[in-house]
Amino acid sequence: MAHQGQDPQRPGEAGAPPPGGYPPPYQGQPAAGSPPPQGQPGAPPHQAQPGGMAQQGPVQEAGLEPPVANLLSYLFLGLGGLIVFLTQKHREVRFHGAQSLLLGITLAVLYIGLSIIFGILTSLISVSSVGTALAVSGITTIVFLVLVLGAFILQIYMCVQGYQQRHVKLPVIGDLAEKWAGPAPRV
Repeated sequence: MAHQGQDPQRPGEAGAPPPGGYPPPYQGQPAAGSPPPQGQPGAPPHQAQPGGMAQQGPVQEAGLEPPVANLLSYLFLGLGGLIVFLTQKHREVRFHGAQSLLLGITLAVLYIGLSIIFGILTSLISVSSVGTALAVSGITTIVFLVLVLGAFILQIYMCVQGYQQRHVKLPVIGDLAEKWAGPAPRV
């Protein structure tokens, strides 16, 4: 009668199972007539795990799929681009992350700059004439609406292009994003 942890096919082995209840490590080729190691029949022991479960193969590299990472970088413009740029290793994904970050910074600087300029113009003109101040306020509103609508359309366009993994390079910031992403892979 075999004790717990003892192989019934090898009656000469005696004693309690090794600590933790795991089988002893594999020590070379089995002798002729002895059973194959634990796990899949004939499988080498480095693939066998306790309970006879075989490993599923090499572990995949952690990270997002490139289309999803590209989409997220443009969807959360600026901040999403920064996170994708810093966390992903794929060159094209890093390019889209850098371009999204630079696009977000550019739009923020443009918005703040126009706010300052139109604020100064409105305050200077309001002193001289109320009618002129209202005209400048109307023009300011129209300019900001066009800026916001244009930025939204560009963001949606870049989300679609990024998800389809197309290398769309925006003027000026695209060149800088390519430099940030790293050198082109050698083929």
